[in-house]
Amino acid sequence: MKKNVYLNRYALSGKIVCGECGRNFRRKTNYSAGRSYIAWSCIGHIEDKESCSMLFLRDGEIKATFTTMMNKLAFSNKLILEPLFKSISQIDEEIDRERMDAIDKRVEQLMEERNTLITLMAKGFLEPALFNQERNVLDSEMKNLTTEKTNLVTNSTSGVLRANEIKDLIDYVSADSFKGDYTEELLEEFVENIIVNSRDELTFNLKCGLSLKEKVVR
Repeated sequence: MKKNVYLNRYALSGKIVCGECGRNFRRKTNYSAGRSYIAWSCIGHIEDKESCSMLFLRDGEIKATFTTMMNKLAFSNKLILEPLFKSISQIDEEIDRERMDAIDKRVEQLMEERNTLITLMAKGFLEPALFNQERNVLDSEMKNLTTEKTNLVTNSTSGVLRANEIKDLIDYVSADSFKGDYTEELLEEFVENIIVNSRDELTFNLKCGLSLKEKVVR
């Protein structure tokens, strides 16, 4: 598990998003019956209650809900996470390699055709106008293929990173040391953001690509 450094912030800071107005939630101290507690409130609601009706959630509720979600993942690891990891790894590898090989072969063919054009032009067998026209067609296709390969490499890298994130999650929830308790590092490590659909339901968007809905634990 990666080590994170928290400088004057909390793991939930910037991660909680209002499902109604799209604004972030802000940490604040609320008071009830003479006692204080930490809560998270939608900035949109704070600024204008008429434009956003989303109410606050207690800090403990969010953390308990996250803990419940992680424990469910640990329990269903072999049913959800491991098949997902194998699926993503195989799909990305097979599709990307096949297409990139095809692109490489076609680019090689285009290079040969381009060299042939240059040779014919040098020997006076082609008119300059026709040479330029044919060369532009070849260059255009080569440019498109190069762009496509660049995108494939980028997507492949993204797929590898996603697979790695899933593998990290699998390793964490299947480890003997996993106790199912909440920690700041755990949330920071695996959660991209948390969408507050309502005061009764949250969606945890994980860095590995999974989006999991969970009823708020009170």
